[in-house]
Amino acid sequence: FLSFCSPHLGLMHNSNLLVRGGLHAYRMWQPSLCLDQLTMSDNKDMRETVLYKLSRGAGLHLFTNVALVSSHQDHYAPFESSRAEVSDAVAKSFLGDVYAEMCEAMLGQVSPSALCRFDVDFQMTEQSLDTFIGRRAHILFLESHAFMRMFTHRC
Repeated sequence: FLSFCSPHLGLMHNSNLLVRGGLHAYRMWQPSLCLDQLTMSDNKDMRETVLYKLSRGAGLHLFTNVALVSSHQDHYAPFESSRAEVSDAVAKSFLGDVYAEMCEAMLGQVSPSALCRFDVDFQMTEQSLDTFIGRRAHILFLESHAFMRMFTHRC
């Protein structure tokens, strides 16, 4: 199983204010069930949200290897969400218990020797709005042929 910067635990703990504000504005302007689900606002009870229920489904332990690829430079998919782990800051938040339950449900049956988390740092010298808001790193996972070649040949 290979995942590139997928928000496995949703978008609730996105640290970039511009991205959070943009998500909120977009949802107000154009309601989106998908964004409601990714922000876990599709139900008042967090344990009844689609993403929480998906995390409870069995599956990842059936793979020989589970590789979760993330980047601190990607502000679209929160770092901890991409890695399916709970940081100290998230653990202390009002939804820390829910996050911990989701992580345990997703990865609890995965053998530690089968789980690999990769942190990618793109050398981005160009400064632009995309770089500032973290979109550039999110897109580079798909667009960077050098990264894909290096990643597929080394892993």
